[in-house]
Amino acid sequence: MIADWMSHRDDAVTLLVDELNLECPRDVLRPEHRGRHDLVGTGWSYRTHGRGVDVTRTNGHGGIDFDFSTLDGQLFDPPDIWRLVLFAKRSVHDRTIDSDKYKPIIDDAELYRDLIEAELAHQFQT
Repeated sequence: MIADWMSHRDDAVTLLVDELNLECPRDVLRPEHRGRHDLVGTGWSYRTHGRGVDVTRTNGHGGIDFDFSTLDGQLFDPPDIWRLVLFAKRSVHDRTIDSDKYKPIIDDAELYRDLIEAELAHQFQT
């Protein structure tokens, strides 16, 4: 799930950088890009929040929410369990990931919390 999340995050970042002509992905947080905006002609929109951004399809299907890091040398924060579950729900609804693979986590994230948090700790050792 984490690899899928990271791949979708990277795709969303590329979309934002290309469509908004950003020098750096974090530039989406500048005042002129803040708020909710459609990326005209792409079928995508984004909404900034705090130090993050939520990129979604304009039809309400799919998308990803991620935060930028406050740590030096690190561009993104790792996802938390709730961002992963939200990503899984959106992606299953959009049919961009295997629903059988993620349905148990969507149905009962608490049951898988320890497994997901252990995998997050393994993937994002600081």
